Amino acid sequence: PLTPVQQENGDWMPPVVADSLDARHFFLCASHLYRYTKGGGNNWTSAQWSSFDFGVAAGEYLSALSFSPLDPQRAYAVTDRGRLYHSSDHGLTWTASSSTAPGGQYFYGTALLASTVSVDTVYVGGSGYSGPAVYRSTDGGVTFQAWSTGLPVVSPR
Repeated sequence: PLTPVQQENGDWMPPVVADSLDARHFFLCASHLYRYTKGGGNNWTSAQWSSFDFGVAAGEYLSALSFSPLDPQRAYAVTDRGRLYHSSDHGLTWTASSSTAPGGQYFYGTALLASTVSVDTVYVGGSGYSGPAVYRSTDGGVTFQAWSTGLPVVSPR
């Protein structure tokens, strides 16, 4: 029989993110968020970390997860459909952003980066094919605006 994680929707190479609070743990992104724990030897056990279902639409799943290096309780997530979320309790509960992310590139999806300078700032990057490639939130992930400061201008060929 399939494990609960194997029954989830997810990317063909699901993102894994180190737990910033404990090196014996990592998170796996799927329709739910799972936390793996290192046991004896090479054994790992998994448990659903959050009961929040990111699969709003059929087949939807988390495509990126980022924790703030300034406050590891602050987490940010984005799905393959561009839905953005923020958490203030290390990813146990989630609140949807009022914004959506730029479309992901089909090879590598969407990227998230929490700022090393401001706990309320997070960046989300996508393909840039049909709009801005990067958006930034300065209010803890509640809203995002297009951002291009310091980025190269790419002209269509």
